[in-house]
Amino acid sequence: MMFDLDFFKGINDTFGHTTGDMVLKTVAKITKEKLRKSDIAARYGGEEFIVLLPETTAREAAVMADKLRKHFEKATVHTGDHRITVTANFGISDYLGKTNSETQEIILSEFISSADQSLYASKNAGRNRVTIYKAEEGPSQ
Repeated sequence: MMFDLDFFKGINDTFGHTTGDMVLKTVAKITKEKLRKSDIAARYGGEEFIVLLPETTAREAAVMADKLRKHFEKATVHTGDHRITVTANFGISDYLGKTNSETQEIILSEFISSADQSLYASKNAGRNRVTIYKAEEGPSQ
């Protein structure tokens, strides 16, 4: 899965990068606490994250993503007189579950591309949601 935070640039612009860093640390902490030991989460860049969920179907990953989304929504970062909450968009890809003769580099590239397409489908559908990418269908909610 890939996810990013809604309107994160606005947090940095309004409250400063130190506050933005606090928000990212809060999201990373929640992610780490809610994932299984076998799952691997990494910051992909800016406010984007990638999570690998071994032996997990796209539907199961979507359930996990929705749980994370709800936890992010409830979390609050306090800075001075302000309380900052965030929402997130999730894109789920089942591409890594496909078996074929392609190189790992191509498979990883396709995974990132399809998860990213799903992530943008979540944004375009109104934000703060989860979208699954099925290789044969494209993004669907």
